[in-house]
Amino acid sequence: AFIVSGGKIIWKISGLGLSIIVIAVLMEYTSLEMEKMAGVRQYAYSNGWKQASNGLYIYEHYYKNDSKPVPIQFRELDSLVRDYFNKPHQNVSLLYPDQEITLGSYYMAVGGTPLYSYMQQKSGYKDWSLDFHRTAPYGPLYRAYGNYLILHHLVGYVKYVVYPHIISYLTPYPEIFTENQPAFSLWMDDNYGKVARDFYQLNTIKVPDKYIQLRAMILAPYPFIYTFIHIVFIFTLLIFIYLKKIRLLDKYHSLCMLGLIMMSLGNFIFTVLSTTSVLRYQPGIIAIEFTLAIYFSEFILLYEHKRPELYNEIDKCN
Repeated sequence: AFIVSGGKIIWKISGLGLSIIVIAVLMEYTSLEMEKMAGVRQYAYSNGWKQASNGLYIYEHYYKNDSKPVPIQFRELDSLVRDYFNKPHQNVSLLYPDQEITLGSYYMAVGGTPLYSYMQQKSGYKDWSLDFHRTAPYGPLYRAYGNYLILHHLVGYVKYVVYPHIISYLTPYPEIFTENQPAFSLWMDDNYGKVARDFYQLNTIKVPDKYIQLRAMILAPYPFIYTFIHIVFIFTLLIFIYLKKIRLLDKYHSLCMLGLIMMSLGNFIFTVLSTTSVLRYQPGIIAIEFTLAIYFSEFILLYEHKRPELYNEIDKCN
């Protein structure tokens, strides 16, 4: 918005700079508060758990043939991981995340897995819990361990994490928007639900089954709709680029369109590198892709039959 606005350069730079400063201040404030509450300075501890979880989806396929010693700070954790994989355990895959309740976050949200075993061993707690004060201190270590596993198995990262995430991005899972009751287990009166119930002084936050089923019925077509919009967006974008229609746009329209395309691309890259995509992650980006797909389609259909005259005029201007 600042770049394509008609204001002076100094105001554009000031606007961009102020936006960056506000974001940086909020991130720093969050990190400081995190340090007060958990004893470790970090912005989002769950990112560390997620990175380690992604690493374990890869490591299960390589650990038996990986004899290289791990850095000393990871040895105790790595030993627990290998012991876990050597014993009978649930087989999970990011290609089929709907076969387990967490939809791609199994190792960071299920008790008995190595990350929780290590936390329990170090903290002294024997019960399984997602309590923030217990889990947050391990975010930096798990992030470093996850990064180590990924960097040492890049092919596995693409095969066992990125590729499945691409599939889920194009065909997002309904997740909680189903009639499957276990999908709501973390948000009922136990675990996280207890926090909401106590804060709002409610006896229960359980939703009657009939309303869950009604919502599931209404939202059932949406994964297919999202997939269709993704495909149409990609298809129309490629045609738009191939026909060089961007040459017909003025400077400001070109910058706005490129900004929206880069936003869509950035969201895609961020998602496929980190997490399984579910329905609730995508409404904003779907709105952008839908708008651009309509724009590309209209532009292509409207101007294609006038191509000779338009391109002759462009050539004259050039």
